[in-house]
Amino acid sequence: MIKNRNIASDAGIEVTKIIGSDIGEVRYVCKQGTNSHAMLRSRVHPDMLYVCDGTADQVQINEAIVASKGGTNSYIYVFPGAYSLTEPITMRSRSSMHLLAANGKGFDTGAPGAALLQQTGNYEVVIMEAYGELAGFQIINLDGYSAVTIAANIWRPQIHNNCFHMVAGSAINIIDATGTAAASYGSISHNRFATWVGGNLTSAINVGTGTGVDIIGNTITQYNGTMDTGIAQAGAQCVVKDNTVSNCGGGGVVTVAVQLYAYSTAVGNRLSVDAGKGLAGGTAANSFVDNMDGATGAGNGAASNLET
Repeated sequence: MIKNRNIASDAGIEVTKIIGSDIGEVRYVCKQGTNSHAMLRSRVHPDMLYVCDGTADQVQINEAIVASKGGTNSYIYVFPGAYSLTEPITMRSRSSMHLLAANGKGFDTGAPGAALLQQTGNYEVVIMEAYGELAGFQIINLDGYSAVTIAANIWRPQIHNNCFHMVAGSAINIIDATGTAAASYGSISHNRFATWVGGNLTSAINVGTGTGVDIIGNTITQYNGTMDTGIAQAGAQCVVKDNTVSNCGGGGVVTVAVQLYAYSTAVGNRLSVDAGKGLAGGTAANSFVDNMDGATGAGNGAASNLET
């Protein structure tokens, strides 16, 4: 049997010699001296293994991304460990890149994995590219900087099953897709957002003019400090579905749980916030179905469509 080109083959045959070099590759990132390191170095070709030492770990992760050819569905698996970043991890110029935390997608919402990305420099944590995937991580942003940014005209990113430990301190969006058409036809789903350090936060998820974005199954809890908007969505044909936004019994302040564009829809969201702060925007009697405000069943512009 011919093995994957990234694993040492007893036969010494590389798949690329048979099927060409344009197929996606698999690369591996681990922390030096860990059990994962010991396991991987005995099984993975050295050219496919990137070892981090705990200082500026984005260097090795970005090297793995740059070494992979864009547009070919290459995978980079990051193994357990705390990865300290001084600059962003960036997928720019590498489309169809999958950055995954090993064993990080076992929960319906959030991430059980032990791969932690923490930004210590004055930057965001991850910069997405078109068709890119980010999944399974614990992520801590720096005070005043977003965790994930999606630039203008970056279409179809997939950001799911991550746990964002929100550091506020300044007015920011944890996931920021505010550029023109950013995240169009992409998905932000089944992530867990939890207050880490309180302060003023603009939103957990902010999608500007992106079209057809699915924002589904996320859980957002603002335990202390303030959040202007849990989910802010301003593009057409978007679906905001089955999300939970909570101010944790009044421990934090959420001014609006879901802000919706007139030509999008909110379905089945559960909004545990103060009375009248569940929903805003949208088109009354058209945009809203089966949402619930735990306080009174009321929401701006949509009271007739909120269950009590």
